[in-house]
Amino acid sequence: MFDNGLLWFIVGIGATLAVFGFNEWLNEKQVSFNWWQWVLTVGWVLFLAFTIAFTTINLAAQEIRAGVWGLVILGIVAVVWATLGWYFVLRQKFAKTA
Repeated sequence: MFDNGLLWFIVGIGATLAVFGFNEWLNEKQVSFNWWQWVLTVGWVLFLAFTIAFTTINLAAQEIRAGVWGLVILGIVAVVWATLGWYFVLRQKFAKTA
């Protein structure tokens, strides 16, 4: 199941819709990103896709322990990255518009 191309096609569609939805949400709030802020956002989405890929490939190969530990470690890094991105980038921008 996890080595099927359809799964990654669906993950790609989901990531694309998430980025476009995020851009629409920013436009609604009248917040604009610099180039480096977009690089950080796209980097986070790619890292999240890597986390999903690492976990699912290890689970498909019956490497349960590696998959779970990878999900825990990489998931924590992804959550910290998202939290710091929200705190340093978006919080300051919303404070300026309010």
